[in-house]
Amino acid sequence: MDDRSPVEVKNLSKTFPGTRALADVSLRLAPGEIHALVGQNGSGKSTLIKILAGYHQPDRGGEVWVGGTEITTDRGAAAHRLGLRFVHQGLGLIDELNAVDSFGLVSGFARTTAGNVNWKAQASQVRAQLARFGVAVDVMRPVGQLDAVERTAVAITRALEGLESGSGALVLDEPTVALTKREVSQLFEILREVQRSGVTVLYVSHYLDEVFDIADRVSILKGGRLVATHDTSALDRDELVRLMVGHDVGSLHGRRSELTESQDTPALRVRGLAGRQLQGIDFDVARGEVLGIAGLQGSGIGECPYALIGATRHPRAVIEVAGEGAPRRTPTVMADLGVRLVPRDRRTEGAVSEFTVRENMTLGRLRSFRRGGRLRPGDERVFVNHWIDELELVPPDPDRAYSTLSGGNQQKVVLGKWLGTDPQVLVLDEPTNGVDIGAREKIYTTIRDQAAGGLAFVVCSSDAAELAEICDRVLVLDGGVIEAELVGDDITEAAIVSQLHVTEVGAA
Repeated sequence: MDDRSPVEVKNLSKTFPGTRALADVSLRLAPGEIHALVGQNGSGKSTLIKILAGYHQPDRGGEVWVGGTEITTDRGAAAHRLGLRFVHQGLGLIDELNAVDSFGLVSGFARTTAGNVNWKAQASQVRAQLARFGVAVDVMRPVGQLDAVERTAVAITRALEGLESGSGALVLDEPTVALTKREVSQLFEILREVQRSGVTVLYVSHYLDEVFDIADRVSILKGGRLVATHDTSALDRDELVRLMVGHDVGSLHGRRSELTESQDTPALRVRGLAGRQLQGIDFDVARGEVLGIAGLQGSGIGECPYALIGATRHPRAVIEVAGEGAPRRTPTVMADLGVRLVPRDRRTEGAVSEFTVRENMTLGRLRSFRRGGRLRPGDERVFVNHWIDELELVPPDPDRAYSTLSGGNQQKVVLGKWLGTDPQVLVLDEPTNGVDIGAREKIYTTIRDQAAGGLAFVVCSSDAAELAEICDRVLVLDGGVIEAELVGDDITEAAIVSQLHVTEVGAA
């Protein structure tokens, strides 16, 4: 195997107006390794990837080498020609097209001698490329009808088409955000096949357990600088977290709010919550309680938060909020009763990307800032600044465009918007999805602090560690019904995973 690094950067810096996103980063990938890149949002990961892809130009003096050749001009095309390939979070697939079409759009179609598309040969080539990495999918089926890991596999194998065995590098940016645990396990098997073929993988992820499962080495960025590179076998989770955030992250265990067992009226009473997957579940949530709901794909966990706020087509349920029933279960009625949702997809469902931090945070209660038909900007700004300080928003700028914030800070804005409406119950759907560990810690602390003040939470999450960290009680869904209930200090990650039948999933 060629011992030249498939990717090497030297003294790489990138400065934007008012911000130095990268500062003298030097990083060398070893041939054939899986190398993880981690760091909080704003650490410089995205900037580094965009420089490698040719989207950004580095500051003067920085060098990018691919396959032993320095890239100086036409960076994206040159890097691709030398074997550097990318699969971004969006995958770049068109749902209506099948794998045969998807490959042809990027690499060109097989042709007959007359110049027409040779569909039989094209399909055969695509199947051979997929089989090279142990992937078996229906190449004639539209990719929008494939499951999440199959779509990811198509995107990966398409990106690697044309690479010779034992060469090239693949950059994967948060490839498991939309995957279940089982699908993550399947993806890792594909990545190991990619590695066995000699391709180097740069694996970017917020999920540290994945890093230990799949990576040979890990590099940590913080504040635009490379903190360290280590063999993953030489680290444990606590040490990796310390390198990422710069200090030890203490556990929140033992800081659960003291619930009043004799509460006469729960904050939320649910009877017969049903949907396409939910089979009619019952539960109560006490004031000041953080109730977790866990479940694998297909268990009903995906529709549960939307059913609670009346946003599904299955309105059958009896729901009471602080003893008051809902005459009709619609999002407007439930919001008037004090039930709010922080959705999984913050960009399309939780905020208006074109608005500023201030405009997004005040959307939920504009009437309170209005006098004589006009907004009172002074009161509005006091409100926004309070939540900026409370949630430690970075940067603390109310006039900053929402779309320019990191994922963790975008989530803080959505959380602050609904906390500012003084809700009775806050429903959180995957509250730290794609959120860096520093922002995650702050979100957890905010949840516990707000619960201590009496706010009830329903947290729907696929992250067992997250539920174990913040919940007073966890309900485990399976087949649309509640199969288990864990309470207090009996809530552990292992107990939740066990109840989720993880033995059927298999180890990654």
